[in-house]
Amino acid sequence: MRLHPLAIGLALTVGTVLGGIIGAIVSVPVAAVVKTAVPHLLGHPPGRPGPARTPTAGPRVRSAAPPVPGPPVRGAERTRDAVSQATAWP
Repeated sequence: MRLHPLAIGLALTVGTVLGGIIGAIVSVPVAAVVKTAVPHLLGHPPGRPGPARTPTAGPRVRSAAPPVPGPPVRGAERTRDAVSQATAWP
């Protein structure tokens, strides 16, 4: 369970004021239970963003997969032959 450090400090302070040492010991687990139970009771289970926190679409990233071969392009054989001849060893 992850709690913000300020939430832990606030829970410890409130627990100490209300219940002394025992209140301080019990306050952090109670804060963790409240953090988990409140969103669940409101219909937003932890780990899933609620309607107000829905992430926006980010930039589109190109796939790392190689392109799918399509029909041959007219004149491509001549280009390949020219490249082969230009890069061939003498």
